[in-house]
Amino acid sequence: MFKSITAKLTLLFTCLAVLIALISGLSFTALYSNHLRDQEKKEMESCATQVAQLIKNENMLATLDRKLPTIGYIAQSTGYDIWVCHSTGTFFITGSKTNPSRLSDLSGNANAFVSDVLQGYSHIGDDFSDFLRTDSLSVGVPILSSTSSGEKIAGAVILHSTESSYRTFVHTSWLYIFAMVVVALLLSFGVGLIFSSQFVKPLKEISATAAEMSHGNYDVRVGHLNQPELNMIGDSINSLARTTKDSVSD
Repeated sequence: MFKSITAKLTLLFTCLAVLIALISGLSFTALYSNHLRDQEKKEMESCATQVAQLIKNENMLATLDRKLPTIGYIAQSTGYDIWVCHSTGTFFITGSKTNPSRLSDLSGNANAFVSDVLQGYSHIGDDFSDFLRTDSLSVGVPILSSTSSGEKIAGAVILHSTESSYRTFVHTSWLYIFAMVVVALLLSFGVGLIFSSQFVKPLKEISATAAEMSHGNYDVRVGHLNQPELNMIGDSINSLARTTKDSVSD
């Protein structure tokens, strides 16, 4: 019976500790990963906007050979995959290995993404994951050009990130959470075993004393216990033993 109580208390203590470690790890991962995700989006939007402004200021879309080596250098330095699309749907060569030639080469969400940007809308999402064949986050901003009648849409900058600090953090966090759970499991099992044993030990003494009394030994006494609640029970059993002994003696 006492082994069963020890096992149940140890299991309960272990489960609580593991649950706390798991909830704490998941909560931290969720909160901080969202912060990283938002930060990454802001950095990508800022980079895409700066590239669009550079293209506008340098009138880069006027080139006839469709090559934009400067954008290729920016892509190498930032680690982003950068596409530049003309308002006619033709993509410029920026050194990107995934760069399509024309808008018609894209389909589905990817095509709609670029088309919306060419209409003047900024976008952010994972619409290119299927085309790039990997998880990606993409940002699109329009390129404006100044004319005598005002500004018009000259093209679009599409910036992709496949090496995400957000994803790296999430993957690393899962490893840390697993390690936390294992450590919590081992520590809580050890502490729970010690705690439950200390809790069960006084119960064993009380039970043994009661068993001796049931066999007629009224001289047996429960010693001092470290738990006040159990001390009250022990004192009651000792009092019963003395009373019973006195009654038998009379």
